[in-house]
Amino acid sequence: AFIFSVTLLIIAILLSYKYESGDASNGNSLIYFQKMNYILRIVDNVYVDEPDLDKMMEGAIEGMLKKLDPHSSYIPADKQKEVEEDFEGEFGGIGVEFEIKDKYLTVISPIPDTPSERLGLMPGDKIIRIDGKTAYDITTEEVFKRLKGQIGSKVNITVARTGVDEPLEYEIIRAAIPIHSVVAKCLLDDKTTGYVSINRFASKTSQELEEALDYLEKNGMKRLILDLRGNPGGLMDQAVEV
Repeated sequence: AFIFSVTLLIIAILLSYKYESGDASNGNSLIYFQKMNYILRIVDNVYVDEPDLDKMMEGAIEGMLKKLDPHSSYIPADKQKEVEEDFEGEFGGIGVEFEIKDKYLTVISPIPDTPSERLGLMPGDKIIRIDGKTAYDITTEEVFKRLKGQIGSKVNITVARTGVDEPLEYEIIRAAIPIHSVVAKCLLDDKTTGYVSINRFASKTSQELEEALDYLEKNGMKRLILDLRGNPGGLMDQAVEV
C-alpha cells in the first residue's frame, strides 16, 4: 500500500509540475532538463528504497537514445575499449554483421572469409540461442560478450531461418576476424568502370577507400560504382569522410 501511495504521489507531483512549468513540446531543452532533475529529486526523496541514481541515469540516457534510431546508442566509458575492438585490428569471433531487430539478434551479412560465411549463415537469419541459452531480447553488449572469444574456441548457435521449419544448429570455431571495410575493388568488363564495396564504417575506412580509388584510377577507372548494400553503419566520422 505504501509503494502504491508513493506511485500516486509521484504521478500527482508530475501532473502538477506539468501545469506549473508549461508544455515542454516547444523544444526548450532547459525545460526537459528541469523535468529530469525534478523526477530524480522526487525519487531520491520519496522512493521506498535507496535508489541507485547512477543506474537510473544510465538507463535514462540509454532509453533516450533508443528513441532516435536503431543505430544510435550510448557507450559507457568502461565499455568503450570493447567497442573500439570491433572497429580496429582484429578479434576472435564468428564474423557477422548484425543488428537487434524486434528483440532478435539478426544477421545483416556474414563477413567474407570468416567462419560464418563458410558455414553458410545468411542475411536475415535470427540467432535465437547461443550455447543453449536464449538470445531473445539480447543487448549489443551481450552479443559481443557471448560471441567473441579466444581464437580457436568453440561457440554453438541456434538459428531460425525463414522458409526452414526447424531451427538450424551450428558449432563454430572462432577465428581472427580482420577489420577490413573495403571488401572488394575491381574494374568491370569495360575496364573504365570501377567497383568498390564497403561493408562497414570502421576506423580506417576512408584510408582504405582512398587506396582502392588510387589503385583503380591508375588502372583506367573513369567512373565508380560504390556498393553499400548490407552496410550496417559504424563510425560516423568515417561515413562523413567517405
